[in-house]
Amino acid sequence: MLGATAPYQSSDDHIDISQTICESFLEQRCLNINYISENKRCSSRTIESHYLMLAWPVWYIVAWDHLRNAPRIFRIDRIKNAEIASKSFKLRPELIANDPYAHHFSSI
Repeated sequence: MLGATAPYQSSDDHIDISQTICESFLEQRCLNINYISENKRCSSRTIESHYLMLAWPVWYIVAWDHLRNAPRIFRIDRIKNAEIASKSFKLRPELIANDPYAHHFSSI
């Protein structure tokens, strides 16, 4: 199909994913996600949601990515499924201190 895009998600799906992300963030529990990259590749990841960032009009999660064993930034609108894991985590202040995007977080 010409110009194919990801399957349609209802606004209820987006609300459920947003609520799950917020709960994971507030409770400092890992999050299992299915993520669609910019080049349309899907991957399953476990992340630690350390910061939520708005770069209007897009929300991002600044996270520790267990797959890459490194910090990553994920667009929330590219998360197609999210489930809270039983594993908790502690904040990693070095995520911001050593991040080249740290200037974006100056108001956090």
